[in-house]
Amino acid sequence: MASVPSWQSSSCSDVTMILSRAQRVWQGFAPWAVMCACWAPMLALVPAAITSSPGFGYSGAASAQVLSRSLVVAIGSTALATAIGVPVALVMACTDVPARGVLRSLAIAPLLVPPYIATIGWLHLLGPRGSWGTFLGRLLNAEPFMGFLSPFGAIWVLGLWGYPLIALMAQAGLASLDADLIDHAILDGGAKAVLRGVIGPALVPAVAAAALVLVLLVLGDYGVCSFLGVPVYTAQVMLRFGAFYDVGGGMRALLPLAILSAVGLLLFLRLTGRQGATPLHFTAGIRRPFSLGGCRWPAFILLLFPALLATAVPLLALSFRAPAVADFLAAWSSARRQIANTALYGPLGAILGCLLAWPVARLMSRARPAAAGVMQALNVALLVVPGVAVGMGLIRLFNRGGWAGWVYGSPLMVLFCMALRALPLAALALSSGWRRLPREIEEAAQVAGASERDLSGHIRLPLLRSAMGSACALACFRAMTELEATVLVHAPGDDTLAVRLYTLQHDGLAEHVAALALSLIALAVLGSLGAWALARGRGAT
Repeated sequence: MASVPSWQSSSCSDVTMILSRAQRVWQGFAPWAVMCACWAPMLALVPAAITSSPGFGYSGAASAQVLSRSLVVAIGSTALATAIGVPVALVMACTDVPARGVLRSLAIAPLLVPPYIATIGWLHLLGPRGSWGTFLGRLLNAEPFMGFLSPFGAIWVLGLWGYPLIALMAQAGLASLDADLIDHAILDGGAKAVLRGVIGPALVPAVAAAALVLVLLVLGDYGVCSFLGVPVYTAQVMLRFGAFYDVGGGMRALLPLAILSAVGLLLFLRLTGRQGATPLHFTAGIRRPFSLGGCRWPAFILLLFPALLATAVPLLALSFRAPAVADFLAAWSSARRQIANTALYGPLGAILGCLLAWPVARLMSRARPAAAGVMQALNVALLVVPGVAVGMGLIRLFNRGGWAGWVYGSPLMVLFCMALRALPLAALALSSGWRRLPREIEEAAQVAGASERDLSGHIRLPLLRSAMGSACALACFRAMTELEATVLVHAPGDDTLAVRLYTLQHDGLAEHVAALALSLIALAVLGSLGAWALARGRGAT
């Protein structure tokens, strides 16, 4: 066998070293480039807020009143979600309640019903023309019954929608408990010692972090309060921007929310640390759960109740409002273009969001604590930023001449909007998978001479297929149901099914609204299942 010349071997080694070094540089640069690109629309609003003259809007007193109403809705819905989510997490993590798989699926189910769709369902029940609302109006001698068209209605809907987030974070905190510590606490002081000395220290930081995230998410909500006619701070921003194209006024109106969000994010990071990414699935409970005895099945029924209340009740109300096949056919006929746009733009936006989330998730899980913490802060901030700010930023960034003007009038605006809204969830799911990936396997493969391509193709992708499936499913569902930003950026002919629902809810047939709401959920669920199956299959291969 002919020997390889030394100069050729050295040259190949040098090329390999250069490529490896370039790849490491790219892996370090790509996440920051992606995050800078994601935040570019919001940063584009800052000069406008500084240089623009004062525009239309509320007075200072009225703004303070609207801000206080937004805080009431955010804190009230978070309190309701906490009151439901903490007991759910405690029972599922610390007891032997039966049928845990069913409970886990149903506990997450409220997240599959977008809050603005749940609002439509509850309006058909508790609204002025709803069956329950009519009964309450007669009972209280107040016809029509307007009690649900208030901050209470928003608190009810958003609290039921948000309690799974509290439950997920709480159970993640409880899952780290050691059964031996619980046994020692029982011997020392009984149940009170367990609650104070073991469960409390693990539960409180997780619940506080989840509550902060939920408060920020509710503060940025627009769809629920818009459907209920509740004037909140995001509605003020929409008025100033949508009605008068007052970018400076809209940005100044958004400033109090931005300050509250910054403070909340700092507290969140302090509570969670580097490993504080929001879990997107229920973890296993403690090793030796407490026995409920004869109360096992009553506890099971009690845990079913909030999930069914948050999902089954509004969906059944929508089904009863549009019971005939003719209602669905007429609604589909009037929204053919919007259905096609949702089925096309949603998956494309999800794919773009997942591709951008990959380097972000890798840095969040594999970088040094300081860099990972900064990236996690930027990702969580992108998750809670109001959709109206995203829409305003994209318009401000691309509403100009040249190539940017071409982007502004194209479907790319909707795709960018969906990708930005889907990226944070995809990054959280992928980072959870990266953290569970054993580094020992990668190190052993590198010692054996495996290249970076071999590591990705034969080790990382197969082991990350579950996380990839979750990321793609979450991204697809989030993109297909996105409303707050899309309603601002869509061009004529590029509106989605969510935007169509928004328009019809204010001026349209109730039967068509109900039919399209159910259709949107079905379309988003089917798209998410398809994305999940495709991603897992791709990872397995």
